[in-house]
Amino acid sequence: MAYDKEKWKKDKKEQVKSLKDSLKKLSNELITDTDKLKKLAESWSNQLYSYSAQNLFTANFQLIANKGRMVSALGSYKRWKDEERYVNKGEKALHILAPIFTKIKDKNGEEEKVISFFKTVPVFDISQTNGKACKYVSETNKLISETEFKFEDLKANCKCEVKLESLSYGGHTDGESITVNIDHTNEGKIANMFHELAHLESHYTKEGKELDRRTKELEAEAVSYLLCELIGIENKKSAVYINSWKGGAKELEKSGQRVLKTADKIAKYVFKGILN
Repeated sequence: MAYDKEKWKKDKKEQVKSLKDSLKKLSNELITDTDKLKKLAESWSNQLYSYSAQNLFTANFQLIANKGRMVSALGSYKRWKDEERYVNKGEKALHILAPIFTKIKDKNGEEEKVISFFKTVPVFDISQTNGKACKYVSETNKLISETEFKFEDLKANCKCEVKLESLSYGGHTDGESITVNIDHTNEGKIANMFHELAHLESHYTKEGKELDRRTKELEAEAVSYLLCELIGIENKKSAVYINSWKGGAKELEKSGQRVLKTADKIAKYVFKGILN
């Protein structure tokens, strides 16, 4: 059969749309289920490459559908080959979404990069490969077993000012800085900081300001829970809120994707120099 470029382009667009639709639906289910958030954190904690939480989740729901298991470690065909591991015959690739950027000039005439469109990129889980033992994967969580997380170290990496005060609650933010209860334990202060950072990063934008309070709180608790699970901290307060959520799908709309993007954004700077 002759190669049909137009059909190929159409199929690729449909593949991207299908992934986006599934991501939206399943990520909203994710943020109201602590068991699913915990499993995602387990997968996220031990990767060869710094895949975003959103792409890791995208690969996860495909592997669960195809194989009935969670992702352990993701890599491209070439990356696995570099690790002296080879994709098993007949394995079906998992597809993630990669942004394609275009350079444009802003109102001041300066160049900036904006996302033009997304393309799908094939990756494989370690369970789909064979070969040399992989140093990146172990039975215990690598990040948890090798790192002791202290509030002051994470605080020092924040992009905003983090204040400590005696409060009757966990903390608050004004959109520019955050305040955390000084009287809480190390783990409590970390959980509260993640919660307030989620508000600061997500809920002071035009879109974020339009959300109702309940949805904002669910998103902040989900971000805090996911990041705490990533580093082995038990976050009972967030778990209670998430598991008691009674809202509907219409209220969530883009919440699942926003939680994944926000968690990924915070992780990139808060854990800088600690996990990499």
